[in-house]
Amino acid sequence: MDQLIHEEKTYNIIQLEHKLHKNVSLLNKNQQVIYNDIIHAIKNSLRYFFIDGSDSIRKTFLYNTLLAYVKSHDNIAIAVASFEIAVFLINSGRTIHLQFKILINFDSFFTCNILLKSKEVHLINIAKLFV
Repeated sequence: MDQLIHEEKTYNIIQLEHKLHKNVSLLNKNQQVIYNDIIHAIKNSLRYFFIDGSDSIRKTFLYNTLLAYVKSHDNIAIAVASFEIAVFLINSGRTIHLQFKILINFDSFFTCNILLKSKEVHLINIAKLFV
C-alpha cells in the first residue's frame, strides 16, 4: 500500500466507532439532517457537498462526526482548513497549503504543485470525504 495512503489510514477503528456512536447521539436536529444526507451520499457515491450556516449548526462537531464515520469504515477522509486555528479544532486536520502543496501568495494567485499522476492525486481520488 502506498505510504501516503497508509499514513492516512493509521487510526484506531474501535475508538472511532465509539466516538461515532457517542457523537451521533449528540447531534442536534439540523446536524442530524445534514449528517444523514451526507452519509447517504457517501454510501451512494455522490461526491459534492458544501456545508455553510450559522454557529448554531456547530459545524466543527459535525465535521468531526463525519470524519469518524468515514474512518470507522476503513475509508479515507481528508480534513483541511485554510487557517491553523481551524486545524486544531478538526480531528486529524492539516492546513490546505500543507496537505495539497498549495503556494499562497496574496500578491498574485494560488497555485498547486501536485502532479497529475502523483500519490497525492491518487489519495484525493480515493478519499470518501473532504472537510
